[in-house]
Amino acid sequence: MLNELLNVINSQKKDDIEILIENDNGKMKLGRKRNNLIDRAIGDYIVFVDDDDMVPDYYVSEILKGIESQPDCCSLEGVVTFDGINPKIFKHSIKYPGWYEENNIYYRCPNHWNVVKRGIANQVRFNDNISFGEDRDYSMRLRPHLKTESLIDKPMYFFRYRNIHKEYSDHI
Repeated sequence: MLNELLNVINSQKKDDIEILIENDNGKMKLGRKRNNLIDRAIGDYIVFVDDDDMVPDYYVSEILKGIESQPDCCSLEGVVTFDGINPKIFKHSIKYPGWYEENNIYYRCPNHWNVVKRGIANQVRFNDNISFGEDRDYSMRLRPHLKTESLIDKPMYFFRYRNIHKEYSDHI
C-alpha cells in the first residue's frame, strides 16, 4: 500500500517538503522506528503517515497553510473505515484532553498523524520499546507541550483499519 500512498504524496511534493521512509520489514518496534524518523528529519514540522493509510490530494497544501502562523500543531480530522466499510469520523485537537468516543465520533488529543513542531516532538519522543499503543502513549505525553494550534477543517487522513490491528480504538 506504500506505493499508492507515495503516488498521492509525491504528486503534491514541493522542494521544501521532506519525505522519509523507514523500512525494516517489521523487525523494529514502532516507537524506535518513529524516533529514527524524528532524528533524521530536518524540517521545522513533522507528521507521520502510516504506509497502509491514505491522505487526500490537498494534504500538503493544507498543511502548508496550517503552519503559516507557526503553531505548535495543526488539528486533524479524518475518517476511519473498518475493513473498507462502516466509516466513522475522528477529530484530533488540543481542545480534547484525552482519547474518547462520543456520538459515534472519536475524539483525541494530537498524535503522530497531526503536524507538530519537530522540536516539541523531539522533546517528547516515542517509547522505543512499544509497538502497540505507542501512538496513545506519545499523544498523552505530547498534549501538555502543545499550546497553539492551527485549525484544518477538512478530512486530512483516512485510516484504513484492517483486522490485523488488535484494538482499533488505540490507533484512531
